[in-house]
Amino acid sequence: MNPDEVLKQTYEQVPYVSHPHELSNPARFSVVGRLFSLHCPRVKSARVLELGCAGGGNLNPLAYSYPHASFVGVDFAQSHIKTATADAETLGLKNIEYKLADFRSLGNELGKFDYVIAHGLFSWISTEAQTALLKFVSDSLKPEGVAYLSYNIYPGWANHEQIRNLMRFHVTEAVDAATLINSAREIVEFVSNAVPQSHSAHASTLADMQAMIAKTKGRQLLHDHLEVHNNPVYFFEFANKAAAQGLKYVGDALFGTMNSVELSAEVREKLQEYSGGHIIRTEQYLDFIRNRSFRQTLLCLKDHKLNRSVHPSTVYQCDIATQLRADGGKLDMTEGVPVDFSLPGARAKVTVSSALAKQILKNLEAAWPTATSFSALASSVKQSLGDSEDIEEQISAIVLELYSKAVLMLFSAGPKLEITYGSAPRPFAPGKLYAAKQQSTVNAYHQAVALNDFNRAVLALLDGQRTIEQIATELTGKATPDKGSLKDAVAAAVEKLYSYALIEG
Repeated sequence: MNPDEVLKQTYEQVPYVSHPHELSNPARFSVVGRLFSLHCPRVKSARVLELGCAGGGNLNPLAYSYPHASFVGVDFAQSHIKTATADAETLGLKNIEYKLADFRSLGNELGKFDYVIAHGLFSWISTEAQTALLKFVSDSLKPEGVAYLSYNIYPGWANHEQIRNLMRFHVTEAVDAATLINSAREIVEFVSNAVPQSHSAHASTLADMQAMIAKTKGRQLLHDHLEVHNNPVYFFEFANKAAAQGLKYVGDALFGTMNSVELSAEVREKLQEYSGGHIIRTEQYLDFIRNRSFRQTLLCLKDHKLNRSVHPSTVYQCDIATQLRADGGKLDMTEGVPVDFSLPGARAKVTVSSALAKQILKNLEAAWPTATSFSALASSVKQSLGDSEDIEEQISAIVLELYSKAVLMLFSAGPKLEITYGSAPRPFAPGKLYAAKQQSTVNAYHQAVALNDFNRAVLALLDGQRTIEQIATELTGKATPDKGSLKDAVAAAVEKLYSYALIEG
C-alpha cells in the first residue's frame, strides 16, 4: 500500500474531529489583504473553497454565518464528507456542497474562487503533493482572490519532529489506532524520564514535549504527529514554492506577528540591515528569533502590487469587536492613568493610558457580543468625548494598534448579533449542533468554545421557543446547579452563553 493510500485509510478508520479555525474565516483574513492594498472580494457574496475540509466543522459555520456566499468543501475521506454533508443538512444550509475527491484529480472542474482555505493540509502531504497543492490554489483563485494556508515550519517544528520520529520508530508494530496512540505516549514518557536532569537543555525540551503530547487528544495525536506524511518547511522555502506556482506572499493571518515591537530598537535596526527590507527575509529572521513552529499564510496571485505601508484609515470599512475588559471592573477614565485590560481566561493583557483608548474599549465592551462598525464606534466615542478635527484618525490608529497586538478583532463583515436576547433565546445554530457532538463548539466569531456540562445542557434546549422557565422545568431531575435555584442557574447559563456569542437573540 503506497503512503497516500495508508493516509486515506487512517482517516477512514479514525476520522479527524473537525473544529473551527478562527483565522481561516475570510471575513477575518481579508482584512490583512486590505491593509496591504488588495481589493479583496466582498465576503458576504464570495465563492469559498476549502481543501481538506474534514467533517465540515470549519466550513459549515461559515456557510451559516454568510448565507449569501457559496461554499465548496473537498476531502478524500468518505467518512469526512458523509459527516460534513449530514451536518450541513441539519443546519438547513443551501449554500454549500461537499465533494469526495483528491484535489489532484479535480483539474479545473470546480471553477474559480474568491477565497481558498487549506488549513493543515500542506504539511501532511508528500513534497510532490505540496507543489501540486500550490498550483491548484493558484489555478483556483479569481484575480482578486486570497488563499489561506496553514502549515508546520522550522525551526520550531524541529523539537516536535524529534518526538514524532521517536514515536513512529517505536509504534511500527501497533495493530490498531488505540494501541498505536497508547504506545506513542508511553515511549515519550519513558525517554523523557530516562534523560538525566544534568542534561538540562535536552531534558527540558523532552519534558515540554511530553507535557504537550500528554494534553493532545488521541485522534489529534494520531493525525497531527503519527501520520505517514509530515513535511515541515522553512518559511522562505514555502514562499519560494508558492512563487514558482504564480503566488505571492500577502501576510500572516495573525497580523501582529508581522511586527517586531517586542524586540529592542537596536535589534530591529539590525534586522532591517540583515533583511535589506525584504519581507520574506524579514519574516524568516523573525521565525528564527521566535523559534516559530506554525504559520497561517495568506497568498494572492503574483501580479498584485502590495503596499506595505499600512494606513490606519483602512479600518474605516471594518467591523470591530473585542472581549477586553478592565481588570477588576475598575475603569479610571482619567487621561494618563494606566488601566490594565485582559481577555477572558487571561489569554492576553494590554495596558491603556489615554482617555480616548479607554473610551473605545468601554464602548466596544458595551457592544459585545455584536461587532461594531467603525462609523458606529466613532459616533459613540464622539458622543462621550466630543468631536475634534482628527478624532477618527486617532480612533483608527488606536484600533489598528490593538489589532496588531491580537487583542481586538477586525472583520470585513463581522457578526451582527442582537444587543440583548428575548424571553426565549435563539441559539447560534452551529454552536448548538457541535456542542452536542464534541467537547468544544463554535461561536458566531468562528472561535472554538469549551462548555461545562450544565451550560451544554442549557444550550441543547435553546430553540427560540422555550423560555428560561420552561428550560428549567425540562432540566428538573436531570441537572443540578452548583448553587441556588435551577431557574436562576439556567438564567445564569443563558447569560454566559450570550457572553460566549452562542446566542443570536
